[in-house]
Amino acid sequence: MIKRLFILILSLTLPILLLGVSVFSFSGMPETYAGRDIYGIGMGDTGVGNLLRANNSAKNASLSCQNLYATFATGIYFGNVNIKDKNSDTSFNGEISYLPYFSLSVPIYKNRIGISYQAIANGKFTAEDFNMNDSDISEIRKADNSIYQVDLFYAYKFEKLNIGLAINYFFGHRTEYTRADLGDPNLINPKYEVEESYTSPGFTMSFSKLMNESFSLGGAFSVPAKLNGEKTFKTITTNEKMDDSTFEMPFRASLGAAMALNKNTHVSFDFDYDMWSKSNVYHNADDGYRIAFGIDYENSQSNKNFISKTGQRFGAAYRVSPLSSINANSHNLNEYSFSYGFSLPIKTRESYIDIAVKYFNRSSNQTEFEENGIIFSIGTSGFDILKKPLNRKGHRDIPKADDVGLY
Repeated sequence: MIKRLFILILSLTLPILLLGVSVFSFSGMPETYAGRDIYGIGMGDTGVGNLLRANNSAKNASLSCQNLYATFATGIYFGNVNIKDKNSDTSFNGEISYLPYFSLSVPIYKNRIGISYQAIANGKFTAEDFNMNDSDISEIRKADNSIYQVDLFYAYKFEKLNIGLAINYFFGHRTEYTRADLGDPNLINPKYEVEESYTSPGFTMSFSKLMNESFSLGGAFSVPAKLNGEKTFKTITTNEKMDDSTFEMPFRASLGAAMALNKNTHVSFDFDYDMWSKSNVYHNADDGYRIAFGIDYENSQSNKNFISKTGQRFGAAYRVSPLSSINANSHNLNEYSFSYGFSLPIKTRESYIDIAVKYFNRSSNQTEFEENGIIFSIGTSGFDILKKPLNRKGHRDIPKADDVGLY
């Protein structure tokens, strides 16, 4: 019942999926997904090297080797962000809602094959400027940017090491839109739009290793990929193709570790590094990185009390990522976040629903804007989609006792 309810909610949400609203979208893609599952998001966005729990993080395909059944995992993001302009001391609100990931994997002896999707980075924003310079002229600017990744992956469980290989397919777009209202019905209001779209294959290698019963390591490494596509310039009267567009995905590395403090408590540490300085996407860019830490407490599933069965987790993260430079220096987005999560038990230990809430703060070194927001995440994982329950409703012959008569 819970599984069907979640799938229904997800299906109703898909038609209205938006991007992450952020004022920094004019300079880049501020809303990012780190490749962890909802459980890991509630634990500070950690889990790339965590083999001490059922882990469905899309970042590291080798983690799927620990599951002995066919697994489907997904989640949804939704929340609100408050954007403040320190110069004018004004603020306004926006909404965040999108599908960050899903994964499907099937075991074949020690092998595992599957497909996954990740919304790597995105950003969307609309700005309106009325009565510019005390005139009747108004202007509307829009930015809409996104990069997505689909993986076909293979994982193999060696005796002491898990290895994952993934063929990536990247696709995305960047759109800049400007429209002016001249305030005169006798004049034609100008409109300009530059749209870029691009695609490319890529490759990711990952590993995970259970050092002992209380410590594990893992990581993922993605090679650089050059996304090629088209650039189109649109106005009221024209729609012409410009030069070919490119978007260079950098070399990306993620490393993580998890350790059990006792039977019920675990800690996790993750580090991500993206070499944006070698990419053509942002001028004069620095490399990006992210540091995250989390701790969880898992109660025994044998407890009869429902609340006692819900696992609790906390975490924190700090991220630095590049933006398009406004002046000669590098332009960096700084974000720190705190998260909390818990799990709702379902009928079996293999199936569960995770819920997480994250608070974040963003600012940059070249603007006076600041963003504070809350994101709620709901995800499910562990459902064995190939397992069929026994059919006990069919016809069965029930033997009758022999009539031995009376003595």
